[in-house]
Amino acid sequence: MSVAAKKALCAALLLPLCAAVPPALALCLDGRAPQVAQEAAAASGVVVAEVTQAELLREDPADPDGITATLYVLKVLRTVRGAPPPGLALYSENTSARFPMEVGGRYLLFLSRDRNYRYFVDACGNSGLLSQRQEVLKTLDDPKSLP
Repeated sequence: MSVAAKKALCAALLLPLCAAVPPALALCLDGRAPQVAQEAAAASGVVVAEVTQAELLREDPADPDGITATLYVLKVLRTVRGAPPPGLALYSENTSARFPMEVGGRYLLFLSRDRNYRYFVDACGNSGLLSQRQEVLKTLDDPKSLP
């Protein structure tokens, strides 16, 4: 078998495997894994929300990928803590710390604000798909477990 044929065979076998790998989410190298109570106390608010829109932002022409962040428009379904506005926009930088979400998805979100007063989510925290965060929600609903 020729070298070119071997490379083609290798590519044909590996390409489907690469497609099956999910996109990278947050890269949490600093060991942070906040407790639910700790993150809830520090958060600007905690909500259950549905993503209604996602807008790719191109804020820096020098960015090699062209997309610097995603602005998610959220419909707040339930306020768990705090008093965030009912129409909420969440900013997610296009870095290893991004918090990717899908339009139509429902999420439990621990909200923070950056120096520009934009809401964001700590991807190393307890936020996530609502279907995968039911135990976290139960903890938040138990008054004995929070300060």
